[in-house]
Amino acid sequence: GFAPRRILDVGSGIGCYVFYLHDFFPGARITGWEIDKTKLAVSKKLIGEFHASSVAFTYGDIVRKPVGKDRYDVVMTIDVLEHVQDYKRALKHMQALLAPGGYLYIHVPQITQRRFFSVFNLWEHEDHVREGFDPKQIIKELEDIGFRPVSVRSTFGFFGSLAWELNHLCLAHSVVLAALVYPFLYALACLDTVTKNTRGLGVAILAQKSHT
Repeated sequence: GFAPRRILDVGSGIGCYVFYLHDFFPGARITGWEIDKTKLAVSKKLIGEFHASSVAFTYGDIVRKPVGKDRYDVVMTIDVLEHVQDYKRALKHMQALLAPGGYLYIHVPQITQRRFFSVFNLWEHEDHVREGFDPKQIIKELEDIGFRPVSVRSTFGFFGSLAWELNHLCLAHSVVLAALVYPFLYALACLDTVTKNTRGLGVAILAQKSHT
């Protein structure tokens, strides 16, 4: 099976995905880049608690940081590009950080999102510079810089998006209520994994860098 030796998580937050990958690929060296220094400090403290000696976290700005000599087998960025003004520059930097034949995995919100409750029709994230991406457009942009799409999958489909909206409605009413119904909403969202989503709130794209 696929066994990457070096993995980079761009916008690693407090390290949730990094530690998950550490368990999934125990032989890999996994690095997290994060620009929020508070989250970065938390993630560094968690290394000892998870006994993850092959994990490292560092301050990294994918738009401004000069590309060094390190090359990765996998670069991933999950729910980050919607926060980045010059996301095309970020994609080019991630392409340069990948070894030939390496894989890029990105997850971003889609620009057209179906809503169940009208209160969310004009809902926006305060810290987003854009609310979503057109999957066809971002795939074209990836192809233009030397990537071959391997997999494109809609996420947060019917069940996941319904669970997301119900969770936010509960949170707006009471944190206690949200905590009580969370197990039910989690189970509801998990139904997305056994159904085929033709559309959804997000899109997950796996692309491979050219070998040349």
